[in-house]
Amino acid sequence: MGDQVSAIVATIALVASLYALVETRKKDRRDSFLKLHEQLIGDDAQRGRALLMKLGPSPNRLSEEDFRCIKRALARYDLLGMYVARGYVRLDDALTLWAEPLYFALRASPNFIAYTEKTDGYRPWGGFLELATQAEKQLRLRNSPVIARTQE
Repeated sequence: MGDQVSAIVATIALVASLYALVETRKKDRRDSFLKLHEQLIGDDAQRGRALLMKLGPSPNRLSEEDFRCIKRALARYDLLGMYVARGYVRLDDALTLWAEPLYFALRASPNFIAYTEKTDGYRPWGGFLELATQAEKQLRLRNSPVIARTQE
């Protein structure tokens, strides 16, 4: 009888531990996404995205501060892409909030990325490019009006 009680108590403790582990992981993922979301909506990130959208074909005409501001904005997207790739943030959560801005940044960034690659000697922001490509695919699958407007 005593062995059965011990086995039941041990099983309950194991189930409770597993439940706590799963809940902690969900909370950690949610907290990571919230912190990154706060960075993405910050003034510097918004300014960098706005500068990128207005950029045009000549990134070399930017002031040094504007150039760095765009780089920081893309680095934040790159971090979001890395978090998604590593499972720290769910893809669905990231794309629910950021699919359209990622798509716009993807369309606006080729000249900036090429210029940065040329001047810095490496291709930056792979996580951003992967996530933004996934965002574009999702928007196309949903027949998003954002895609239709940018194709006109």
